[in-house]
Amino acid sequence: MEALLIVGLIFSGVGLIFLMVACIIYFNKKSSDRRYTGKAYGEVLRLLTDSFRNPSFSDFRTRSSYSPEVRFFTSMGVEVVSHPVIFTYPCKYQVGQTVTVLYDENNPQKIKIAGDNTAKILYIIFFSVSALLLLIGIPMLIISLI
Repeated sequence: MEALLIVGLIFSGVGLIFLMVACIIYFNKKSSDRRYTGKAYGEVLRLLTDSFRNPSFSDFRTRSSYSPEVRFFTSMGVEVVSHPVIFTYPCKYQVGQTVTVLYDENNPQKIKIAGDNTAKILYIIFFSVSALLLLIGIPMLIISLI
């Protein structure tokens, strides 16, 4: 019974940590959604790259993730060239492509591309894993305490 208690505590504890991370990602996304009040159409000027090691390949080949550098004009007519913080793999954009840009009107350098669901996918994954861990851990705790 003591082993069941320890395993239940571990599953529940890790589940709570994943739940906290999911909540942090969710509320950060909601906060940033309120910040990006400007909307414009922009053109992808070039693709910025960031290299990473891909552990899914046995030889750990280096891969690149991409972020589009976009030129757009604010509602005040100011030209801005910027890129979102998030890099994607595989590349979702092409040079010359027109994209919808959401930007912070107080700081137009802070942008995101409309339809980018990376943060949403992350908090769904973290929430799902936390739910699974808690569904395993809490019954173990209850059984071990009975």
